Amino acid sequence: MSKQAAMTEIAQAWGRYFGTHLLTPFNMRKIETYVEDGMSAKVIIYAIKLATRKADYPDRYLFSVLNRYFDKGILTEEQLERSLEDEHRSKEAMAQYERANRQKTQRDQHKKYKSDEYR
Repeated sequence: MSKQAAMTEIAQAWGRYFGTHLLTPFNMRKIETYVEDGMSAKVIIYAIKLATRKADYPDRYLFSVLNRYFDKGILTEEQLERSLEDEHRSKEAMAQYERANRQKTQRDQHKKYKSDEYR
């Protein structure tokens, strides 16, 4: 996809997802630098969708997400998908660890209460 086509697609997504929050020339130029550095329009559009969840300052949140993606080397759709899958697996593993730890704590407390009964 050409740079111009990517920028058009991104500008349309901005209008679709941010609504009345206008795309300023300054923000357009910042986005253009990500495209020039090799970031896919699809990755930027995903970040725009994500930023709509931050109603106060969606453009600030967008650029923090784009900076994080760039720092992690996420430039293509495939890299983004892998990163999201890894993040999901990491969250699942943390949830399992927390459940196991909670169960162990409950068992330990139960044992303590039982042993206190015989004092």
